[in-house]
Amino acid sequence: MNQEDIIKIANVNNHINAINKLNQGFIEHVRDSPQPDNIPSQLKIDGQKIVISCFGYTAEASSRIVKNKDDSLSVEYIFIVKLGEETFEVWRFYLTSSGRIALGLDTEATACDYNNDKVVNYLCSELLIGALESPLFSPTPKI
Repeated sequence: MNQEDIIKIANVNNHINAINKLNQGFIEHVRDSPQPDNIPSQLKIDGQKIVISCFGYTAEASSRIVKNKDDSLSVEYIFIVKLGEETFEVWRFYLTSSGRIALGLDTEATACDYNNDKVVNYLCSELLIGALESPLFSPTPKI
């Protein structure tokens, strides 16, 4: 291993530590925020998971650090619903290194800051819309 590799590893480690600290602040903010207004859902934090109950289903998302095209890091959250033997992805978002909630890695469009007072409303409403538009609500194909 050469000096350049050692520097690269140290830089990545610093970025991982920073994004983990940001993510922990996000989780704490979401945990301490009030439940959504006028949105038929409930959000709770279970360790490092975000759990949202809506429409009789429970969607869970764990965090995972991912690398963006520009080599910056984001935290990916993919909400899934397990129904019997099937698993449905209903919505995903990314917490960027700048502290913004983004709907994708390839877009500059962001929704809000991670510590926004209404972030729980945003997360729950987007999840409900995502669930309605996902295969979770599609008819079962004929056998």
